[in-house]
Amino acid sequence: MNIHLMVKWAEMVLKHSPRGRVSKDPVVSKLRNYLGKLPEYKQFIKRFLRDASPLLKSQEILKAQGLNMKTYKECKELLKNIPQSSQVRIGFITWMEKQLIVAESLGMGNTGMPICSDNIESLFGLGKTHGTGEVKDANRIALRLPAFCGSVNRESVRMAMDVTVKEQQEVENKLLSLTRQRRKILPTPEALQIVCQLSLTVV
Repeated sequence: MNIHLMVKWAEMVLKHSPRGRVSKDPVVSKLRNYLGKLPEYKQFIKRFLRDASPLLKSQEILKAQGLNMKTYKECKELLKNIPQSSQVRIGFITWMEKQLIVAESLGMGNTGMPICSDNIESLFGLGKTHGTGEVKDANRIALRLPAFCGSVNRESVRMAMDVTVKEQQEVENKLLSLTRQRRKILPTPEALQIVCQLSLTVV
């Protein structure tokens, strides 16, 4: 959420307010008046940036190279300025170690396991523009994504042509679909009222 940018701004502003008595400089005096209680959080700001900076650098490494033993060690080195007792440090290292176990189980321990959804989001973004209809339903998009994978040859075309409409419908009917849900509710508006009433009852 880019909160660190706001905290960096707060640190920069505090640097323009020197310690000691109120300065005779009218600009500095006005600045102190507008800062309110911000100076009281100076230690919090310092600790926050101490913890956030190495985490942000680690994020850049993991997003670009994935998580493996090499990037794990690089990230641990970046954390050296954070106290070992810090819950931030402990939590991040614990998370990396758990994900390394997952990476090994998937056979990605050496290549580096992706730790963000940017790639899949880009793929779905591409899928939205290819024959999914007006409603951009995630399940309908997912059914078309395999068409973008690999190269098309005669065998794959033959397999696609052999799939009947009935077989395709059977596959689609097994999936949850926002489009199908809307079709059920629109012909019977009272169904929406029942759902709302049930929701209010649960709350």
